[in-house]
Amino acid sequence: AVVSTQSTGIQYRSAVTPSLPMAKLTEDGLLEPQTRFQAIRWRVWEFLESPESSIYSRIWALLDVLIILVSILTVILESMPELDAQENQKAFSVVDTICVAFFTFDFLIRLSICPNFCEFVRTPLNILDFLAIMPFYLELAVGQLIQGSALTTFKVLRIFRIMRVMKLIRHSKRLILMGRVIQDCLSELTLLLIIWLMGVLTFGTVMYYIESEKNNGFDSILHACWWAVVSISTVGYGDMTPSTALGKIVGSCL
Repeated sequence: AVVSTQSTGIQYRSAVTPSLPMAKLTEDGLLEPQTRFQAIRWRVWEFLESPESSIYSRIWALLDVLIILVSILTVILESMPELDAQENQKAFSVVDTICVAFFTFDFLIRLSICPNFCEFVRTPLNILDFLAIMPFYLELAVGQLIQGSALTTFKVLRIFRIMRVMKLIRHSKRLILMGRVIQDCLSELTLLLIIWLMGVLTFGTVMYYIESEKNNGFDSILHACWWAVVSISTVGYGDMTPSTALGKIVGSCL
């Protein structure tokens, strides 16, 4: 069902209609100020959340994708030793600040006009958006309070900047669908993980007691479990291999 207001031509899809009252008209046939504000608010929400709603929405979505890619590229380039010069790091810092400013603006606008605040903050995509910008401001605030070696500890938060790549999920319906499928199959995936852990612990323990005296890397059950992990996952680094006949027989069963 579609609810429309003839005076403005605005249409609301019932599946995502916010809790807005029916349009109220003044004596002059115009929308009342409060209703007009809510209509504009909902239009902005559709502009940000529905790229297919207009050409301008598509341009905004493409700009968002472009800035995400630039941000990820900046994170990668600033880690290269060849670009470790101070002037390069300053340039990367400026680009990163611009990207974070755009992400923050987009997040705050959507937060301020969302139809349902509680639902908004519980949505995984919005949580990822928050995690993508949080390290920048946290590091900025901490940097003003502490100096020296203690600041190095907080720089580990930069690893969360790679969360920005997750923002691309918002622009792919197939990725969103895959996420929903994973969510629906969570119990089955948990069962699969438990079976995998059982196999790792079982074969890891058996291989430890078989190979522990051969000095070939099976120094503890934990080390043997690492061998089981790379074997079950078919990675097979080759850093640890059984040397006894019994160990090879057990390994072939894995």
